[in-house]
Amino acid sequence: RALYLGLLSGLHAGGKIDFRRHRTNWTYVSRFAGPSDERDVFTGLTHLFDDVWYGRKPPADLDIESVRRRVTQLLAPAAGHD
Repeated sequence: RALYLGLLSGLHAGGKIDFRRHRTNWTYVSRFAGPSDERDVFTGLTHLFDDVWYGRKPPADLDIESVRRRVTQLLAPAAGHD
C-alpha cells in the first residue's frame, strides 16, 4: 500500500494526476495525463494493487523488485515524451 500511495503522490507532483482524497484509484487511471505507455504501466500497477488489497492475490506471490522498477519508471523524469 505504501508503495502505491507513494506512486500516487509522485504522479501528482509530476502533474500526471490531480490527487484528491475522495477519488478512486480508477479515477486517477482514467484521468492520467501522460503517455499511453505510462498509462498502461499505471493501469497494471492499479490492477495489481487491487488484487492484493482485496485479497485476490497473496502478497507473497509478488516480485516486489519488479513492482518497484515499474513505479520508478513512472516517476522518472520524462525522456523523449513531448
